[in-house]
Amino acid sequence: VVGTRQRQGLDRLGHHSVSRGILRHAPMSVICVPTAAAAQDGVRIPKVERVLVATDFSKLADHAVPHAYSLVREGGTVILIHVTRPMRWPSVWGSNMDSKKSAARKSHTATLRDATARLQALIPDEAGQRGIASEGHVLESTAPAKAIYQAAERFGADVVCLGSHGRSGLSAALVGSVTQAVMEHTLRPVLV
Repeated sequence: VVGTRQRQGLDRLGHHSVSRGILRHAPMSVICVPTAAAAQDGVRIPKVERVLVATDFSKLADHAVPHAYSLVREGGTVILIHVTRPMRWPSVWGSNMDSKKSAARKSHTATLRDATARLQALIPDEAGQRGIASEGHVLESTAPAKAIYQAAERFGADVVCLGSHGRSGLSAALVGSVTQAVMEHTLRPVLV
């Protein structure tokens, strides 16, 4: 467990981040607690009753789901989310626009249905036996990190749980990191 100051943009330059170094090199899961969350809790032990876990259905992201359930006691809730792109409308050029729109709607509906089924399949069998409630939500957004940290606020998550692809350095700068962006913007502890 490490604290984070959540420096962003140019403020990160010239400051060595211990938490980023730990995240990059740790062979185990790491919980990053933002300064704001630490100040709110003081010295009392926080109750973890609602955990939000996000997956892109990659092996690493799906592996975060059981860890999310391990944080919650009986009576708690784990909220599983997947962020997908909004429906893409067909080009206005050409004929059969009604047919194209109908096909686009059907395809998008199938994508949402498939993602919902995949979320349900990730719920461990023992969750119900342990008295842990589960909710699955498919969110539509072109900005996955923003959708995740906004969902954490909306659902009142005590912890956000994310898998990490382990990108760092130039790869992370070029590809971008949803995990990093969530950590920079949420006021909630994040288990990576």
